[in-house]
Amino acid sequence: MKKKNTRSNEISISKKPKIHKSEAEQAGRYNDGSHTIWSSAMERAEEVSANLSPSFLKPVQRSNVAGRFCVYLPKQFCDVHLPNHDDTIVLMDEDEREYLVKYVLLRNKLDGGWRSFSNVNKLMEGDVLVFHLIARCKFKVYVVRPQEVHGLIGPPNSVDPIYTDGTGNKRDKHGHSVPGSIRSSRSAVDFEDVKCFEDFQISVDGLILDSEIPRHLREKYHVLCCSQEMFLHDHLIEGFNSMLVIGIISETTSIADAIRAANLSTSLKQLKIWDKTLEALEELGMWVKFLRVRLRKLVRLACKSNEIVDSKKRRIAQLDDDYVSLKKTVLKAKVSIKGLEAEVEDLEVKKEKLSFEFKKLACAPW
Repeated sequence: MKKKNTRSNEISISKKPKIHKSEAEQAGRYNDGSHTIWSSAMERAEEVSANLSPSFLKPVQRSNVAGRFCVYLPKQFCDVHLPNHDDTIVLMDEDEREYLVKYVLLRNKLDGGWRSFSNVNKLMEGDVLVFHLIARCKFKVYVVRPQEVHGLIGPPNSVDPIYTDGTGNKRDKHGHSVPGSIRSSRSAVDFEDVKCFEDFQISVDGLILDSEIPRHLREKYHVLCCSQEMFLHDHLIEGFNSMLVIGIISETTSIADAIRAANLSTSLKQLKIWDKTLEALEELGMWVKFLRVRLRKLVRLACKSNEIVDSKKRRIAQLDDDYVSLKKTVLKAKVSIKGLEAEVEDLEVKKEKLSFEFKKLACAPW
């Protein structure tokens, strides 16, 4: 059975095929029976790509911006310019934001991470993308949109399209949010592919945050992630902006450093404050359980140490009380001794008198 061509809409710059009706409709041609609206998106995309080599065009289909959220690349282009194995592709948009996207060789498609690119750039059916290969596994992507006619992008009198963006939120044709569901974010690269710090990239839904985070902080976070063999931020609730994610990573790293620097003189109050902060981060989806386990062990040791110290302090207090009591006893004994010494002196005087009388009586005449 002949395999159905699922990528009939892919156009390579090296060879410009004719645009079929479905492609023309995607590029912006609509017919409602009385009005025909032509968009120059495809023509303008060809103008943009004219001096970009190597490059290819990709009209945006519904499957690229909803449902499975993936995009198929021209096989001929992939065979010549992309690796012959699954890899990670970097997409740079026109604002020079970078996204990590999984490239699947078997289907010549971009998968994980594409959702984020689609969401941030608010892609819709009818847009035309210009993929310009600027380095190995790195594309600069230009978005050429259909020209609006009387405020319409789609056919007149049609129902405004609603699509699901990269965070699982529903959006209208203008990119405005429609209430949707909350999902958890995922990194575009599996952590098992990270062999060293140079392979380590911090991304959320494919958006690379490395340029926003100081190297020393990324190095510390890399150590934490390696200890757990995973990206700690992988399950953060989606929808957080990059600054919030960076703040969460920074706070996690800061507390980890503080735990390492703690000693028995660190107050229990401070240890419990760190645990409360980690608990809040955990509720946001950050993987910090191993830090909380370490903190609880430290709290137990600190409590045990405090119990021993408190016990010794109580013993010292008891001995102090005994010492005070003994001092009072000694004082009383000294007073008693002085009294007895005075009595002995009196007796010695009396003894001398008695001795004189004794001698006198003994020597008296018979």
